[in-house]
Order: sequence, then C-alpha cells, then structure tokens
Amino acid sequence: MSENKKGLHPDQGKAGTKNLEIVDSSIPQFDEMFNTDVKIVKLKGFSDKNKTGQYKEAKAPVGSWQKKPGLSSEEIKQWINENGWIGLVIPKGYDLVDIDDNNTAKVILEGLKKIGLKFHTVKTPNGYHFYFKSSGKLGKQNTKSLSVCGAMVDYRLSKRGYVVIPSPNINDRSWEIIEKNDLDTMPVFFEKLPKNLDKEENAISLPISTGSRNDKIHKWLSFLREANKWEADDIWRIGYFIAEHLCSPSYIETDGEEALNETIKSVLSKDPSGNDYDSSTLTIPGLTTDLSVLDNRPGPGDTSLPYGWKIKDDSKALYRTSGKLPELTSHSPILITGTFENLSDRTMGLVVSYLKNNKWYTVHQNRDVFMTQNKLIELSSTGFPVSSNNARKIIGYLEDYEAINSQQLPLYKVSEQQGFIEDGFLIGNTFINKHGVEINQMSRGSVTFTGADKGDAQFVEGFSTNGNLNEWIQAIEKIKKYPRVLVGLFASFASVLAPVVKSSLFIYELAGETSKGKTIALRTFASVWGNPDEIDGGIVRKWNTTPVNLERMAGIVNHLPLFLDDTKEANERYLAQSIYQLASGQGKGRGSIKGTQRTKSWRNVIFSTGEQKITTFSKDGGTAGRTISILGMPFNEANKQTYKTVHELDAAINENYGLAGREYIKYLLKNRDMWPEMRKTWIKYRTYFADQVADINSVAGRLAGYMGLIALAAEGFTDAFQVDWEVMEPLEEVWETIVRENVESDRPLEAIRDIFSHIRANRAYFKKNPNDAMFGTCWGEWFSQDEEWDEVNMYPSTLDQELEKLGYEPKAMIKSWADRGWLNVTKGRGHRKQIRRKEDRVDFISFKREALSQ
Repeated sequence: MSENKKGLHPDQGKAGTKNLEIVDSSIPQFDEMFNTDVKIVKLKGFSDKNKTGQYKEAKAPVGSWQKKPGLSSEEIKQWINENGWIGLVIPKGYDLVDIDDNNTAKVILEGLKKIGLKFHTVKTPNGYHFYFKSSGKLGKQNTKSLSVCGAMVDYRLSKRGYVVIPSPNINDRSWEIIEKNDLDTMPVFFEKLPKNLDKEENAISLPISTGSRNDKIHKWLSFLREANKWEADDIWRIGYFIAEHLCSPSYIETDGEEALNETIKSVLSKDPSGNDYDSSTLTIPGLTTDLSVLDNRPGPGDTSLPYGWKIKDDSKALYRTSGKLPELTSHSPILITGTFENLSDRTMGLVVSYLKNNKWYTVHQNRDVFMTQNKLIELSSTGFPVSSNNARKIIGYLEDYEAINSQQLPLYKVSEQQGFIEDGFLIGNTFINKHGVEINQMSRGSVTFTGADKGDAQFVEGFSTNGNLNEWIQAIEKIKKYPRVLVGLFASFASVLAPVVKSSLFIYELAGETSKGKTIALRTFASVWGNPDEIDGGIVRKWNTTPVNLERMAGIVNHLPLFLDDTKEANERYLAQSIYQLASGQGKGRGSIKGTQRTKSWRNVIFSTGEQKITTFSKDGGTAGRTISILGMPFNEANKQTYKTVHELDAAINENYGLAGREYIKYLLKNRDMWPEMRKTWIKYRTYFADQVADINSVAGRLAGYMGLIALAAEGFTDAFQVDWEVMEPLEEVWETIVRENVESDRPLEAIRDIFSHIRANRAYFKKNPNDAMFGTCWGEWFSQDEEWDEVNMYPSTLDQELEKLGYEPKAMIKSWADRGWLNVTKGRGHRKQIRRKEDRVDFISFKREALSQ
C-alpha cells in the first residue's frame, strides 16, 4: 500500500515476528505475559471509525474503554482485519513507563538490560514503553514527569490507562523484550520526583558525555538527596546506575570506581536526616551463600559458592557481591558439577548445570568454551543463561567456583568416538564396562559421548534401544533362507570384531536394481545397533552428503558399523573421493592455527547400497580389495511370499532394535580372555576361504580375510544368543558368488585391459621402428608392422596421464603390474625399462605381450 492521507507507510503491516506471534495468538498469551487477566480494547486505528484519517485520532479508543469488556481472540483478529488498532489496558499490579525520546530511551534500555532486570519492552515511534510490576509508589498517572534517572517520562498505572500495542497493521511498534517469567518491580531509577522538583528544566541530557561528569553526577545526586525521599542505599544504587550505564563512556571505566565512591560519600555526608551512613552496609535482602536454597541441586553436596558471590533465596538469581553494589550476574543459578577428561584428544572440560523453569539442565564442554567470551555466548542457543551482557561476569564466576571446589568436583571421562575404550565399550549414550554392565552417563567408571557439534549428538542418539530382544530374534529368523541378507547380518556383528582380532575395515555392499529389497536389508543390518529408520532419527544415512560429513560420521562410529543408503543420491563429484576416504580408515589431514588438527581413524564395517557396484566409482585398487559386493536381489526373488516376508520383517525391526548389539558387546567383554583364541579362529577361517581362491588373484585373497571375520561373527552370534542356526552353508554359498564375480574387482587386471584397449585405439601415436620421425604427439614405441611383437613401451608421463583419464591411480597400478611380472624392467630402474636410443638412454614402462593379452 502506498503512502496516503491516513499516513500509512508502504511497509505497513510488516511488524516483527514477536509482534505477530503475540497478536495472532489468543488472549491467554497476554495473560501469561503478565500472570493476570488482561484487557484488550479497540482503538480507531485507520478503520472506518477514524473519519479524520489522522495518526493522533488513530490512537483514540472506540467508545468508553473503561466500561466495555475486553476483546476476545477472534474479535482482535477481526478488528485488525478492519484496519483497527488494539490497546492494552495496563494490567492489575503493573506500571508502564513511556519515554518519548529515542536517544534517552535507548541508553536507559541498555542500562536496564545490563543490570539484568526483567521487564517487557515495546519500541514506539519516538521511544520505548517499559512494563514493570508496580512498586506502589507512583500514586497517580502523570505525563511529562521527571524521573529519578533524570529522564522525562509518562506514567500509565494499573487499570487507569491504556497504550497502543503492536499489531500486524502497525509498522512503527514492535515488542523488543518479552520476559517469560515474573517481571521485576519497577526500579528506583524510574520513580517520580516530588512535585516541587518535577520540572522539565531539571532533566539531564542523556547519555552524559565527557566533561565535568563528576560535577554533574554529584549535583544530580545532591538534588535527589535534598528531596529527602530516598534512603542512602537508593542513592548508592542510583549513583552506580547513572555512572556505569547512563554515561558514555562509562564513568567507572574512565574515572574508576573509587572516584565514584568518593562522590557518593560526599553527597551522603550531608544526610538531611542527620544520621551517619556506613556504605559497607549496602546489601540486597535475601542474598545468601547457602546452596541449600537450591532444591534438588545436582553435583556433589559439599561444594560451596566462592567468596564474592551469592544466591538470592527467592528468585535463585546469582549476584556478584564483591563490589560496593551487589550486581546481578544471572537470573539462573549456575553450578560446576564436575570436570572431565576427553579421551579422544586429552583436553579437559567442565560439567556445568543451571536451573531454568524449575528444572536443572546440564552442559559439558571443553574448558576453553566456558573461559572464552565468544565461545560461551554460543551456548545461549542451548538455553544456557548467558548473553553478551553477562558473559564476562559468568566467566569470572566459573573461574572462582572451579578454584575453590577443585577437590570436591568429580572427574569424568568423555569420548568423541564410539567403540572400545577404557576396558569397556561406548555405544550411543550408553557405556558398558568390562563386566558387561551398563553404567549411567557422567558417573564414576563411565565414559560419556561428547560431540564436536549438535549434529554429532543427534547422530549418536540413533544408537538407541527399543522393544524386546526375543521378538527381534524371532523376526530375523525369517532371513535364514536368504543367504545374502543373513551374511550381511553377520557382517554387522563383525564390525565390533575387527578391532578385537585386528582386522582391517571393509565395505559390504548390496548392488542392483532399485526397489528390490536392498534398503530393507540394510535396515535389518542396522537394527542390530539402533534405530533403523533412515527418516526418524535412525542410524541409516544417505550417501547424499559431503566427504567431510562422511568422514565425521565414520570417525564417530569408529568400531560400530556405518550404514549408507543409495549411492545414486550422492554427488558424483565427491563420490569417488568419499569412497576412497572411507575405505582408507583414516580422516584427511588438516591444518589448524597452531599446527595440525587431530585426525580420526576408524576400524569397522561400512554398509552401502546402490544400483551400481561401489567399485565402479573408485578405480583405486585399495577400494576393490576392501569391498564385498553382493549383486542382485538380497531376498532372492520378487514374489508375493517374499513381499509378505520382507514387510513383516521391516515392521518387526522398526519396533525392536538396538538390543542385540548391546548383548553381543557384553558377550565379548565378558569373554575378553578369549580374544587371543578368537584371533586364531579368525586366521583359520581366513585361510579356509583363501585356499578356495588361491589361483584367482590377490584381491580375492584379501576378501577371504573379511569372510573369515564374518564367519567368526556368525560363530559368536550362535554362542551369544544360544541359537542353533546353520551358518557355514550360507557363508560358503555367498563366498562362491563373491569369487565368481571377483574378477571385476581386480583393479590391476581391469586397468591393464583398459589401457591396452586405449593404446590400440591410439596406435598411430607409437613409433613402429626406432628411426621413425614423429611429428606432434608420441606415446612411445610399438615395433613391427605385423602382429609379431613382444612388448609395448610407453613414456611414463604419458602412461600416467592416460591412466588418470581412465580413472586409475597410476603409481598403484604400475606397482601391481610389476609385482605380477607383467612389465619388463631394468635392474635399479624401479618399474621402468631403460633403452639406449642413439646417444640417449630412455626410460619406458615396458608391457610384456602376454600381460596385454590377459
């Protein structure tokens, strides 16, 4: 709407979020703001009731607001839709102070915020409205009155006045502060001067700038003292408030607290009552060092508040009392309830508890978070009672508290990684000790998970439990006739065996057409350890993320499996890098301001699903040698019976999960003395499977070690859960499938076939005899006009370039070819063959013909 005779602005109706939040809600929300009944009345606004269209007329009530009942929620909305405004009748037990000067109002607002008072505030066209509990000292409503802080104000009293409040069709008013708890009583700074002194010419120009500020403060306090209305304690409070918050820059910062004390003492020396005043008696009623006033306080019972700090017995607010004037530090009490050592990086931290809405909350962060202002303020988003106004004070308090209670505070242990630690195992938010007993978090003998960020904690929460273990076992009996799924289930248990027997990690993937049961199979594997729902906070995650995030997740799970669904959703730019990084078992090295960051590692089983084999995305040999690919439908075939079985299984594991993994961990911890024997058994299984592929290739031989680990896990499964299942037959059936398809996983063989095909297509770039003159590109030598040739020689740099184009890692491939005897090499020249050409000696990568015929 453009500007018109009614004085509306183009952005009319775009009030702040808090404004809309309150006005568009029901009246009880206003009631909650003031903890009493609230009356909302109609104001003309720019509705049809405002015939003049003037702003002044817009603030007028419609009819007699004193006699009419207040508006209902629906009536409020309807009136606003008619372009009317709404007014708030000052609620019973409350006073409103209206300052119609923006500069003055802003200075006072910041001062009130810094001393921690609780009030509601509305930004008005010319200043601010301040709502407080009534002090009972005002007596009657006044306009253009001089207040104790030196500002001219208007007073609106309970039931005697109304004010315009923000609504969606007013663009120049908005709620700035809305306190959720009881408001404070109107402070002495807002009290009214006696009638004989209440003159506008006596007002102070705020803020008080540099130049004779001491004289101005002395003169003003003397002026108040002569009124014989305020006690000495009040004069001290008023003096400190003006000096610290209404002077720019702060008088205390520039002239010092001692100078202010002398000024106030000078004023008080002329006490109109004739009594001497001892400034050391200044206090706030109800302040105590007795922590017993805090009900159900957490932490050890023998800790105490440090010197210079007190708790208010009724509000439980925290005050600093070491200065002349007790100073509010926090509306909530704050206690250090413990310290901790981070086992992941050996840093130290604090466990800090605070009371909010009659409930204790606890945060644990590295010590530097609590001792650095910028880091501490970031905790405000969690509900911690800190802001830019009190962060420095809280740091001082925590430092004092820790120092005096260091001997009483328990030392806990935390970790940023799941898995075996401190002779036990950390899974989710549960620590299982060496005796197989679950111990509560943040208790002696326990290890607690701590995340570097909120997302870490959210991810770990998925490793939770639900339902009944026996029902889970009964549900998964359905998969005994599906070897590919059953072996995957055993592979899930194998993840925690990898660190036990010191096996390297591997990837177990299900690849094939979509909608053929891969995701449900993946959920089944995940149900061993936690919530398998990939949407509702579960531990199955999508491939659609960044390499850094994948690395973080792998580092967090550590010894637990990582479940990743659907490579099709991944960003192709990152996929190959992500696969390589995951398969390496170690995070990427990164620098920091001071040097290098700590790099996390992991040793586990990583599960993946996708339409393509994961090895088609990453052509390095290392990934192929660490990937067990299961192609085709996990549940054998798609028919009505399979459909029924799969969906019954899915329903069961969504109700029963996370219990089997904990029981398996307890089984391992209780049988720790059997770990050396388990390693021997793993080696036997590894040898058994390797013997079946001895004549195929080295990659299949490496995969035999992973099949051996799965076999060991299957053996432990039957022992831990006392089930009589046939396990070797499905393992051997799946192994035969893996061996049959493994040739595709032989990266060096794939690479030499691809490069041969590539150089045949580009044979024109090779010399056919040593004396050929080549113009432009030359790749090397391929002698003989017919097919009678023994070798092909390529320049090393050219071969590197062409291998990289094909997606292979050159150094790894060339080394593998040399190890397999597929290259002609000259002793002392590494993997190269040196040939004399005229006066020069030239190095080539020399392929044997039989190697290129593979």
